[in-house]
Amino acid sequence: MLNMNGFMNYGDVSFMEHGGTFIKNESGREYWVVTVDPIEDGESPAWEINYALVDIDDDWIDKDAVESCCDKSDTDELFVSDLVSYYGMYELSGGSMGEVFTSESDAINYLDEIMSHR
Repeated sequence: MLNMNGFMNYGDVSFMEHGGTFIKNESGREYWVVTVDPIEDGESPAWEINYALVDIDDDWIDKDAVESCCDKSDTDELFVSDLVSYYGMYELSGGSMGEVFTSESDAINYLDEIMSHR
């Protein structure tokens, strides 16, 4: 069982099949965001998992551009989800690549490790 540890799922309920975005407030306007992206290559299943701490008040974030693309968000958490859609996790994580897993159980264990320590 995945330890959500305060993270809320803003993606699909079947996140291992369709992808997911998990968000948790760290403090103030800083949020942890974790994404699960299934990799469809036609051969064996795989998942890429990324995570980042995002300060939604960072100067480099173009809020007007994000809102023009994704609409104005009602909550900070939805804005973080919109940031993922607009910028992508590579940009939000400062250029680090995610971990790729070919075993679903290994991917879930990694998710559990990330979420339980944030």
